[in-house]
Amino acid sequence: MHGKRSSGRLSVCLHILAGATARGEICAVVDLNGSFDPASAAAAEVRLAKIVWVRCGGNAEHALRAADLLLHAGGFGVVLLDLTEAPARVLNRIPLSYWHRFRRAVANTPSILLLSADTPQAKSCARSTVQMKRKAFHWSGKAPFLVLRKLETLALQQKIAAIRPEPLLLETAA
Repeated sequence: MHGKRSSGRLSVCLHILAGATARGEICAVVDLNGSFDPASAAAAEVRLAKIVWVRCGGNAEHALRAADLLLHAGGFGVVLLDLTEAPARVLNRIPLSYWHRFRRAVANTPSILLLSADTPQAKSCARSTVQMKRKAFHWSGKAPFLVLRKLETLALQQKIAAIRPEPLLLETAA
């Protein structure tokens, strides 16, 4: 999943984690830049007792190694690899072999690798990608005391095998 800041990307990731933890699955969050906020996750109904949180302090190599170890260890319903806010120079240096290795690790398992980034990363190794786009912000109040009431986003799913974008409409309330 990829998209710019405030595109609804985090909301969708938290929704997926909430669903998985509600089913009793143990999930992992590999957090490259400290983007994961437990309070926001709890508000989105993620069961934090079912989350393994790996904080990588901005080190992309540590994030990739942690994701690799978690995927190969098995037993996780969802492994979220959060590469948001990483500099393009760092992301461009990730070898394609990592994405092939990750795909093989989850190929015959019920585990899901959920990759969140500002730009597409896994290329042809992804089963599908979802591009998040901002549609509209809905505010209430008067300046300078505006309150965000609703964020409308558009999610475009692309199945790699089909190479045909499929529009999905998601609305996220703030």
